[in-house]
Amino acid sequence: MDIKKLIVLFSIIVSGIDGFSQKKWAHVSNDSMGKRKNGILSETGLLIVPVKYDAVVGGNGYYFVKLNSFWGCYKEGKLLIPTEYENLGFKISGELIKAKKRGKWGFVNFNNKVVVPFKYDFVCNFVSDKAYVQIGENGFHIDSSGNVLDSEKQNDKYCPEDLMEDTENRNQFRDGLLEVVKNNDKFGVIEKRSNKILIPFEFDEIKSYYNNIITVRKGNKWGAYTDTGTLISAAVFDSISIFIGD
Repeated sequence: MDIKKLIVLFSIIVSGIDGFSQKKWAHVSNDSMGKRKNGILSETGLLIVPVKYDAVVGGNGYYFVKLNSFWGCYKEGKLLIPTEYENLGFKISGELIKAKKRGKWGFVNFNNKVVVPFKYDFVCNFVSDKAYVQIGENGFHIDSSGNVLDSEKQNDKYCPEDLMEDTENRNQFRDGLLEVVKNNDKFGVIEKRSNKILIPFEFDEIKSYYNNIITVRKGNKWGAYTDTGTLISAAVFDSISIFIGD
């Protein structure tokens, strides 16, 4: 599976979150002392997650970040959960996130308050106000306060939210409205009907055109434009993904 599909899959994991209108965003990275560091760039050109993390996963306003083997979480550009957990669940249910600390799982809220204590060996997210958990081989459901509701043993240790769909991305250059053109060994983008130059002839590569945003490369650095020719970011990143969101 290529990296574009993988990034889309991560966004699908959190696609069930209500109450937030997601803007377009992309994964970006730069090299820092020989290590790749990652962040999130918005369609307005603002870094809503700084380029300093070992990994960034998420979408719909929620971004899970990894730094020095520990995970935290951003929401709408603000670090809500500090990078202090061994693992986090990449889906939110009822404003709770499953988190792992000192080898045990529990649940925290977006104020980083422990709501369900860290004592479980395996947990799933809450569905219909209950979550499946295990202590040793004993499996049961709990409510959001940690009270035991019933006993049940699952055959496999997997959760419904771990199952992901595949999504195909369509390159919008196929629509034939815009065209990549080469001039004096540099690439730009024109509107075919009017022959208007939307992206100047100064790039070494014009890559993806998805969600009305086009990524460009100058030398070994990447940037992005809207398909109306508005600059989102100059070519300053070592890598940039397609932009996801509405």
